[in-house]
Amino acid sequence: IKEEAVLWEQASGHANVLPIIEADEYEGQILIVSEYAADGTLVDLLDKRGFLPVKKAVEISVGILNGLEFLHSRQIIHRDIKPANILLQGEIPRLTDFGLSRVISSNSLSMSVSVNGTPYYMSPEAFNRKRNKQTDIWSFGVVLYKMLTGKMPFAGNDVGEIYASVFTR
Repeated sequence: IKEEAVLWEQASGHANVLPIIEADEYEGQILIVSEYAADGTLVDLLDKRGFLPVKKAVEISVGILNGLEFLHSRQIIHRDIKPANILLQGEIPRLTDFGLSRVISSNSLSMSVSVNGTPYYMSPEAFNRKRNKQTDIWSFGVVLYKMLTGKMPFAGNDVGEIYASVFTR
């Protein structure tokens, strides 16, 4: 959790990244305080509407991509882009949840010991525990597909089935 707080501080400073206000230890507990996003998550919006009109999806997409561009310029890969990690403050989408994020060198891959992330949004290389900036872009593409259709592009009831769907579809 301390690593998440440090990374979140490094990621702050852009309109499309939810800023951290404070991170500290209090009575043996790590506390992370961020701005409040009163309008919920993108998944909340999609649950209400099913899918979004193209104009709205594009507006949200521009914000998400601007946030990712900012993170990537700081050599941070998010590693878990999904609607639940995109908070809404009015019309502004804000990236959050940096628990799986990592700092990388510009051309390196981030290696994981285990398969981390949300399988429906994971890129093919993420299933092999290798991630770079492009894996965030893949995950964004899945989010965009979900915003436009209300459906997931890859089917499956478990990680193995999703993996097979990603690699065969």
